Amino acid sequence: MKVTVCLYYSIAACAAYKLSVVQTKELNACWNMVYQKKFGFSKSESVTAFICGMGRLNYKHVIALAHFKLLKSLFASSNRVLKTLCATH
Repeated sequence: MKVTVCLYYSIAACAAYKLSVVQTKELNACWNMVYQKKFGFSKSESVTAFICGMGRLNYKHVIALAHFKLLKSLFASSNRVLKTLCATH
């Protein structure tokens, strides 16, 4: 439960803020460690194929999708200020 809540808030915050490549990689590595501990992988094992096999996105792609959805909703807004801000992003 705590991990899900942490992920939710992390994604919501990252959607509104553009992270650097290094920050995104670090958060992705942390999230991969959650999978490693939860499903009994060793630290040296990659969980990328496992995550994909479960039909899930890795953290980098989840953040990219959340960012895209935020921009899409801002652009679709009837508020002129939000549309202008989105267009200049």
